[in-house]
Amino acid sequence: MNTSAMDAPKGNFTKAVANSSTTTSATSSAAIVPSVIARFISRPRRLVMATMVLLVVGGLFLGPAVQKYAFDAWWTGWPNGTDLTDNKTALATLAWLPATLLALRNRPLRAAVIVGWLVMMGVFLVPHSFRGSQIDWSSHSAAPPAAAPSR
Repeated sequence: MNTSAMDAPKGNFTKAVANSSTTTSATSSAAIVPSVIARFISRPRRLVMATMVLLVVGGLFLGPAVQKYAFDAWWTGWPNGTDLTDNKTALATLAWLPATLLALRNRPLRAAVIVGWLVMMGVFLVPHSFRGSQIDWSSHSAAPPAAAPSR
């Protein structure tokens, strides 16, 4: 039974107000996330810029750093090799470059965003290990990582 602040006896007024504000607070906090997302999406130039920043930072700086740590090679994609992950990262970055340039110049970006999105979806559809590891362990001084023991 939900009583409003007007129906509550004099001593229970504070409790009734607290109960009604709890319901309102839950409703407003549930609505804030879609509101923020809608506001961000309504500004496609920001999305394009965020996409390019994340691709450059994650794919062109952090990715090669992790690869250097794991395989002792900064970049093994084209033109240095044929690593699929590096090539997919380069392709996605190149696909978003026209949309980024158009966003910086305040030009219409619909077609460039659609092309960038289609290429990115193609990149995501290719499995990470589609062609296996490209590391030639016979030429490395370190042994390949040991497999986890099976149970």
